[in-house]
Amino acid sequence: MTPEPSHSFARLARDVLAAVGGAGNVNHHTHCMTRLRITLVRPEVVDHAALSRLAGVLGVVDANPLQVVVGPGAVKQVGSAFAAALSLPQAPTVAPAAASTRPARRGHPAVRAALRRIASICTPLIPALIGAGLVKAAAGLLQLWSAHAPAGAAQPLASAASVATLIGSAFFAFLVV
Repeated sequence: MTPEPSHSFARLARDVLAAVGGAGNVNHHTHCMTRLRITLVRPEVVDHAALSRLAGVLGVVDANPLQVVVGPGAVKQVGSAFAAALSLPQAPTVAPAAASTRPARRGHPAVRAALRRIASICTPLIPALIGAGLVKAAAGLLQLWSAHAPAGAAQPLASAASVATLIGSAFFAFLVV
């Protein structure tokens, strides 16, 4: 159960702060996509039972840092309210490691725009390419089975292989257009 109004986020943040032992017990805090992460001065002071019973808390992970699961829709607001309750500036959110080591964009903006346009045209075609490839693969299997099937079963398999080849090739025929 996630609190909806902003005053509920502030109330939840104050209740979490009280359950972890107050502002004096908080060394550092941050949040990720679903959890408020709190590094504590004295972890043994935390009232885990009270923390778990709070409306809006989906779970508690007793680790270092303490992780209070509040969900993706509420964590940012609860984190901001928690910072306000501590009277500290908001700690930065936990970012994936790849985002911090991302190289700067290079290249001419017109070239990037042209490549982006081509990608926007080609990207929707990927599922159709995959589907046509799978149908062509099924056609190949049907042809193989028809070649090794007994005389009575070979003709239906060969017919099915022809139909599957036609369907699979149809997309590639219109791709040129």
